[in-house]
Amino acid sequence: QFQPDLQGNSWSSTIKEQRHKIKRLIRKNPSLKPKIAEAIEEGFSDSKIIIEKDASLILNMLPTECPYNFEQLMDDSFYPNEAPHAS
Repeated sequence: QFQPDLQGNSWSSTIKEQRHKIKRLIRKNPSLKPKIAEAIEEGFSDSKIIIEKDASLILNMLPTECPYNFEQLMDDSFYPNEAPHAS
């Protein structure tokens, strides 16, 4: 989303693969459902560490919280096109 020029087949394939793995994990472990919001929050926070290390983005460009809900994150056709405004 913040680096549209880097969104190739590998990028979309990785997202599809991870969505599939998450769906399977939740299907096999339904007790994880109540922890989804916490996992999104922690994952978003962790992603900033990776972004800071691997990408040429300024962290203050990113929102402070994940701007997407679980349904959007798991929707196979959902790929944000515009960068949200930093909160």
